[in-house]
Amino acid sequence: MATGVTTRPTWRQDWTIAVCIGLIALGVIFRFGNLNQVYWHDETFTALRMSGYTAPDVKADIFNGTLVTVDDLMYYQWPNEERTVVDTVDSLIIDDPQHPPVYYVLIRQWVAALGNSIWIARSLSVFISLLSFPAMYWFCQELFTVADTRQQFPPLQRQLTSLCTTVLLALSPFHVLYSQEAREYALWTVLILTLNAVFLRAIRHSTGLNWIFYTGLLVTSLYTHPFTGFFALGHGVYLLAVEKFRPSRQAIAGCLAIVVGLSSFIPWAWILLRNSFDTIGLSWTSVPLPFSVLLKVWGLHVVRGFFLTRGDFGFDTWQVYVGLPLALLLIAYSLYFICRHTPWRFWLFVLLLISSSCLPLILPDLILGGQRSTAGRYLVPTVIGVQIAIATVLMMQSQVKNRLSRRFWRSVTAIVLMLAIVSNFSILKAESTWPKFLSYGMPEVARIVNKSPDPLVISSSDAINFGSVFSLSHAIDLQAHFLLFDFGRVLDDSSPSELMEKFEDVFLLNPSDELRESVEKHENAKAELIFNDFHLYLWQLR
Repeated sequence: MATGVTTRPTWRQDWTIAVCIGLIALGVIFRFGNLNQVYWHDETFTALRMSGYTAPDVKADIFNGTLVTVDDLMYYQWPNEERTVVDTVDSLIIDDPQHPPVYYVLIRQWVAALGNSIWIARSLSVFISLLSFPAMYWFCQELFTVADTRQQFPPLQRQLTSLCTTVLLALSPFHVLYSQEAREYALWTVLILTLNAVFLRAIRHSTGLNWIFYTGLLVTSLYTHPFTGFFALGHGVYLLAVEKFRPSRQAIAGCLAIVVGLSSFIPWAWILLRNSFDTIGLSWTSVPLPFSVLLKVWGLHVVRGFFLTRGDFGFDTWQVYVGLPLALLLIAYSLYFICRHTPWRFWLFVLLLISSSCLPLILPDLILGGQRSTAGRYLVPTVIGVQIAIATVLMMQSQVKNRLSRRFWRSVTAIVLMLAIVSNFSILKAESTWPKFLSYGMPEVARIVNKSPDPLVISSSDAINFGSVFSLSHAIDLQAHFLLFDFGRVLDDSSPSELMEKFEDVFLLNPSDELRESVEKHENAKAELIFNDFHLYLWQLR
């Protein structure tokens, strides 16, 4: 631990605690502040699971070259009486086994009970995310108790550091944005924090009940997100290190709990492995990216835990190029600091939490090629570990006796908090944010289409189009029609005739060259590109 820590007067302690509680309350407000952002590509697949239908079902009924309405598409986006929760699980098994069923069962029941709306679908994640605040505080308290065997951290410092970490989580744009999505990541965050807290408590009190509780949470977390297994293995390494790699009773009990928990996932893992990556939508992970791009994305992942980056990948403003190196410097220093000035049980747990989640994604990208590590949503444990490291440094260095050093670190703390707050205010006004990268430009696409009193949108199921069509259907007016084709199909003599005479405007969303050329030939017209970003291309027949 750093030496020279000063003791604050009681009124300062109370004031600091009150400010932390106020900032956490602000984090609650931010989570409810803007649930009307674009309902993006991945969320439409959550909606498809709620309906209990599979992609082949939809392609047969909708992507078959016949005219359909927005209402026809919405039928496959909300729960209905024809399909049950069993169909939801079956659709995951058939279509999407990389997403286990716990969250999808919950959201289906939630929406079925409260009503079909984007706000209600997303509100489940928001309410669940509120549990992350007490879970983070509990986790930090347990970590200090287990790690600080020599009582180097005074109780007040433990409390303030735990509160500071909770504040960073509450105001983190990373956590705020994922708490506003109809996806499983807010639930996974709560389970990660609680699982870590229960694990550390079981180390302190190695009772059968505590290890059974840990096993149950591990199973629940695995069936929420399979990457739980990575940091569960990190738990095993940490437990063996604490027990000095001796076969003690506690080591045996803990390892048995981990093995039982991981073994429970074998049936779903078999389902996952049985399906090809092309079938379950993971083929994108093997597409290579330049190493320089990977480095930038890795940096952005952890930086977004503290302030918001704009745009698609985030390399679009001078503020990012200035702020990113400074933020990475703070992160690097924080990791160095905790390794030098905190008990080994503390820094080892933090480093295992960070590395056990990111290395299984980074190393395959470096060795085999690909972009597995570009998905920030998979790195929730890594972001949490970094937040703990930074909060520890900010609190410890803000209390040293040296006045100049103390003022510097208090200023750093204020800057970190201010950047997070400003980022969240920008989220309140945003139509779309970086996690929704595949649909980042969809609000503009919808505005263009909605200007027409009677539009037709032509698209297909190629690449990301399946989800993009549903994303657009949530944003455009009900009078719009769609003409949709399955992969590789184009307009031919059997297609509806004289489309430009029937509809005020004809648009093509992400058409393949073959589809675009067939439409131009069919209608004897030329298609003009009127909008595009990195993922979305909107053409209009002239």
